[in-house]
Amino acid sequence: MSKMSLRTEEGKSRYTQPDLSGLFCYHPESGDIIWLKHQKNNQVKVGSVAGAKNKSGHIMIGYAGRRWYAHRLAWFLYYGEWPSTHIDHINGNPLDNRITNLRLATQSQNMMNKRKLSSSRGKFKGITWHNRNKKWVAQIKKDGKNTYLGSFASQEEAHAKYREVAQIKFGEFART
Repeated sequence: MSKMSLRTEEGKSRYTQPDLSGLFCYHPESGDIIWLKHQKNNQVKVGSVAGAKNKSGHIMIGYAGRRWYAHRLAWFLYYGEWPSTHIDHINGNPLDNRITNLRLATQSQNMMNKRKLSSSRGKFKGITWHNRNKKWVAQIKKDGKNTYLGSFASQEEAHAKYREVAQIKFGEFART
């Protein structure tokens, strides 16, 4: 195994893949990353699942002043190289770090697979209520550009239009 460095969000890490493989064991079927060594100055127990959920709902793992997203560390431990792009959770669950649920994606593709915003008034992704004309508006965003898809009497009609266009524009990354 080569001595690759792991790039963290904070910059270059001093840890190599063999170093991190000696600290963690990744279980691709469950997505769990397990501590292999007891750590000084903390309560880590050998065999326990590493990391804690952050505000965005992702698991973060810290060691010796460095922090990694669990899905990026999982990719590194499994494939032996740090991902060059974003990592997308196929099922939209940021806690599910099984290797079959992770794929490389551009930022735009990652956003395509995003769930409906909880602040949205509608039941479905891709629609909003337009107060002035009292209709549901369908729109879609790709590569930072919003596209108006029409106004509809019901949420279901608006969402059907969104789903139709999302399948064409987003392909395998479409989340409807």
